[in-house]
Amino acid sequence: MLRERVVGAVLGFVVGNAFGLPYEFMSREEVAGRLSSEMTGGGVHGQPPGTWGEDSSIMLAVLDAVAEHGLSLEAIAKNLVSWFREGVYTARGEVFDISTGVHMALRSLEEGVPPQSSGAEGVAENTALAPALPVAIYMHRDPPEDLVNAISRVVSVIQRDPRCIASAAIYALVLRNVVLGRERRESVELGVREAQTVLAPMGEGLREALEALSGVLVLGEGGLDEVTSHVVTTLERVLRVFAASPSFREAVMRAVEMGGDTDTAAALVGGLWGAYGGVGSIPLGWLERLARRSWVEELTEKLWVAVRRRYGL
Repeated sequence: MLRERVVGAVLGFVVGNAFGLPYEFMSREEVAGRLSSEMTGGGVHGQPPGTWGEDSSIMLAVLDAVAEHGLSLEAIAKNLVSWFREGVYTARGEVFDISTGVHMALRSLEEGVPPQSSGAEGVAENTALAPALPVAIYMHRDPPEDLVNAISRVVSVIQRDPRCIASAAIYALVLRNVVLGRERRESVELGVREAQTVLAPMGEGLREALEALSGVLVLGEGGLDEVTSHVVTTLERVLRVFAASPSFREAVMRAVEMGGDTDTAAALVGGLWGAYGGVGSIPLGWLERLARRSWVEELTEKLWVAVRRRYGL
């Protein structure tokens, strides 16, 4: 079952990203008039069905580095620059969307800034959550404090704002609990508590970030307004949708129905629900239309091999 969760998390993230991409930047009302239950294309980016975007590219670039080199920031930075300049880790060989903070970080890396210092400051974009998934899987049996420390270092390659680090730590801890077999709501509530325990002593900036994230403790139906690119509001909505949705399909569609940054929200929800339900929970019709599916599955297998090697499974 562990392998099913690992594969489900990675494929669920990419499938969710591809499902949500055609609706990016639409309002809730616009999405309501166009939302299909099938994988479609078009939208502001004009991409074919099954195309995934920036969030999956970042996640897969980090995944590949972690699978081959562990938590090497240099390897992660190299892969991210390869995506940025050469189209590696893209759905169709083309980088067609990139957020402001990530662009700043990649330009810094190209200028020789070390990865420990390359992350954009003062930018709290939700793309900071993408690297959390492969790191959480790779370290799912490590103590929470070790996982949070690793997340802090990896996320700082692209964004160093404390809100990004705290949000990515919560997402990683929630995913870790899911991979370990806990129920959805329990995974969220425990992950938030673990993050509070670990992050609070790490500095004033992270304590302030935790205060800003206090809304994730409320898992009711409220607060499901349009998703912006802000990391805190994105995480709040993603965790609420994940905890409340009874299936992968419903979770991803609910993430898209909120409007706004639909591709990121759907990717993050898809990663969590894919880990919870395994790869079998992902609608087959969505999987079949996924661009470069076999390649994504090959990368996922590399991560699984690395996990087995790390823990002697």
